Amino acid sequence: MDKEFNIEARKLFSTLNKESERLIKPTNCILCGKNMQGTCNSHSIPIFILKNISKNGFVYHLNGISQLDGILGQKIGINKAGTFHYLCTECDKKIFDDYEDENKLMTIYKNYTSKSLRKDDKKALLKIILKSFLKEYHTKLLDLHRMTVITHDLCEMYNLYNKNKGKTEALNVRDYKEEIDSCITHIYSDCDVKIYDMILLPYTVSFASQIVIALPRDMDGEIINDIYDHDENYRIQSLCWCVFPLREKTLIFILGLPESAERYKTFKEKYNKLNKPNRLKLLQTILFEGTEEIYLSENLYNILKNKEDFLTMASKGVSLNKSKIENTLMLFKSEMNICYYKTISENIFERKFSKKALESKV
Repeated sequence: MDKEFNIEARKLFSTLNKESERLIKPTNCILCGKNMQGTCNSHSIPIFILKNISKNGFVYHLNGISQLDGILGQKIGINKAGTFHYLCTECDKKIFDDYEDENKLMTIYKNYTSKSLRKDDKKALLKIILKSFLKEYHTKLLDLHRMTVITHDLCEMYNLYNKNKGKTEALNVRDYKEEIDSCITHIYSDCDVKIYDMILLPYTVSFASQIVIALPRDMDGEIINDIYDHDENYRIQSLCWCVFPLREKTLIFILGLPESAERYKTFKEKYNKLNKPNRLKLLQTILFEGTEEIYLSENLYNILKNKEDFLTMASKGVSLNKSKIENTLMLFKSEMNICYYKTISENIFERKFSKKALESKV
């Protein structure tokens, strides 16, 4: 794609983001309700995790418009990676400190594998889910407000589409706020958390993610969440997906609130029948199809930017043969699809894509 189009696309999304951030800027902390003095940069992924894959303090952000050359893989400082602004400094520092440490995460994993999870461990896992929901709530609010500031001269078709998308985003915002409230209730009451899987890899992968994603369908195409149901009483249920590259290992968590158990019951049964390589392939597909919040090392980014499989996944299944403007539109319209996870040629969870392996090739 030509350089002029890339520049204009960057300007458009930059303008949308700045105006939308201004519209949703909070005055009070979403957790304690206190007035916020200034802006606190809360991170969905702990800084110590991002440092493990950064180079000179930078990582690469794989975003939902990665189909567009020149916009793919935005280089970003780790202090700005995965940030949102809904917490006061006190809440950000005190509430989440019981998991934002490598030793604490490893203790949780060891207690889980030995079937001796403590109440404090479950509370820490719920706080991971809470942080992820807070980030996604921020993202969905941004999406909703983009609907109000999008320029009418971009494309009539796009604006017509956004009238429908606006309703979906409003429901998403409502659902995520309810999930936040539910998560807080569990943290300070029963500490009930649903653990779908925990995986430990004996090497450091070259990317990180911590996000909530609601699966529309499972690996066989069976409906989990009906994303087209706009009934006021219908609620989308999400799971929390975490990839934490540590100093010499990688922890992978798939977590949920207890309310998600019934919706994902069949998915869990099918997932449990998969071997480890296929679980990792499925997780890779879910992340690349379902979120923008993936942060890559420079070495991994340089490899993936030329691989069509990953470009297609990161663009949410958009055909590589569409026109520029149609690509832009379809990036917002395509439904998440994970059925093809076994056909992806590469698995970036494999050791050959680990931080150490890639550094040895430079």
